[in-house]
Amino acid sequence: MSVPSGGTEGSFEVRLGVDVRRDLVERSDAGTAGRPRSAAVALALIAAVGLSACSAATSGGGESGGEGDAGEPVVIALQQDVSTLDPTKEYSANATGTYSNIFDTVTAISTDGELEGVLATEWEVTEESKVWEFTLRDGVKFSNGEPLTADDVVFTFETIKKDKTSPYAAAVATLTAVEKVDDTTVRFVHDSPRSDWGRLLNVFSIVPDEAYAEDPEAFATKPIGSGPYKVARWAVDTVMELSANEQYWGDAPAVERATFQIVPSVTSAVSALRAGDVDIVPTVPPEEIESLESAENIELETAETNRVAYLGMNLEDGPLSDNSFRQAIAAAVDREAMVTVLAGQAKPNGQPVTPATFGFDEDMPVPTRDLQAAKELVSESGYEGETITFTYPTDRTPWMTNLAQLIAGQIEEAGINVELAPVKYSSFLSDWFDAKKSLKGIYLHTYGPSGMDAATPIQEFLTNPTRTSYSNETVNQLTAEQLAEDDEAARADAISELFQAASEDAPYVWLFTELQTGGVSAEFDWAPRADTQVRVKEVTPAS
Repeated sequence: MSVPSGGTEGSFEVRLGVDVRRDLVERSDAGTAGRPRSAAVALALIAAVGLSACSAATSGGGESGGEGDAGEPVVIALQQDVSTLDPTKEYSANATGTYSNIFDTVTAISTDGELEGVLATEWEVTEESKVWEFTLRDGVKFSNGEPLTADDVVFTFETIKKDKTSPYAAAVATLTAVEKVDDTTVRFVHDSPRSDWGRLLNVFSIVPDEAYAEDPEAFATKPIGSGPYKVARWAVDTVMELSANEQYWGDAPAVERATFQIVPSVTSAVSALRAGDVDIVPTVPPEEIESLESAENIELETAETNRVAYLGMNLEDGPLSDNSFRQAIAAAVDREAMVTVLAGQAKPNGQPVTPATFGFDEDMPVPTRDLQAAKELVSESGYEGETITFTYPTDRTPWMTNLAQLIAGQIEEAGINVELAPVKYSSFLSDWFDAKKSLKGIYLHTYGPSGMDAATPIQEFLTNPTRTSYSNETVNQLTAEQLAEDDEAARADAISELFQAASEDAPYVWLFTELQTGGVSAEFDWAPRADTQVRVKEVTPAS
């Protein structure tokens, strides 16, 4: 195994200007009743994450940023900020999580994985899941006091459809019309079956027609939503302060104010949690868990996520075009050893989705390592010793390098030569979107569908011609069948059959379900969600 030098693991940077830095210290020094935030701790946190450049602070939703004491805020350390507060312009787990505090969606996925209404109170699906009609909740208002109607829902999707560079383009590719039936009814029409549409709607934040159209650029920094919170202040890549939305239609949140503190280094975030400078670190790295288990006034909460770690393979790259060779790699990997390396923060998995995602087959066995079979399959494939490039991103997930080295060693034990190729995540992600052309050999990545539905990974991995050269007629047929099936049990059966058919070709090796362990101050109750989003409304003062 060849391991190049010069990786970028841990090279994080926060952009923070002098004025914002001073403001952070002043607010930390002033603190809040019951828990002072010391300037010394704030300065230590700033120094720990390496501050440079500058960032402009803005107040959101028309607020000045100074609202007086409205109860003690919960301070949450996030590794990454959003690039915009316009929810039609950014699509990621981090972004949809942030937006869920400010905006409402038509539907949502409950903590137990069920589809439920948010703005929708009921819906009807017709024409083989091509047409979805939703009845909207009465009395919903945006934070500026204007009512939310079907016009706003139609406007949101038309805005996304008109934007040819929208990150949601693939998600709405089949959507041919969004129609206002009346003020409280909206109809979505697709050109092909979309049985997953109800779940997928949980990622689309609804924006106000008039306020957005008046000045989209201003909206991107001072958003107006109908969610439980509004933005009181935002300093890009530094801090976002939220306050309860008085116009919110639902139950008032138990915590009136929240602060998202951007801390790219998870080690620094954990140090801040220990020091009492933050209240919640959503993802504690495996190497920090044992030490936090004995820490006073800190609780650890763990959940299975929707994310699966996997090995992708370029089926047009030399030996990988041979099914026996791919099956050899699948047989060589040892998932239990991976769980050990990750300090128990994983569960072996052999399919593209996790138990939190619709379509997971609990009866599908997880393959175990069979090194002898792997060696025999290598010999059967006619492999002649070519070096297989193994690409992985280094600067997004702290444990990725250790995991890649472990897997490379396991594969080499089967008689396959591997060369590790670490790259920055930004470069990796760009290549991943066009993996068939840009990623040679094998690669390590993780994936979780925001819609919490198997239809998305099926499309991304098994039927996407730019992502993979893999094609299987049975898989394609079952993909179409499950998308047209409105009976969930029958649809789940089709997905299970599809997964089994794909596994016989081994275009990917599914490794494990990621677990998420979060650290939370004893002053608050909170637990991670399967979709990894941080929804402040789910935080409550400790009982």
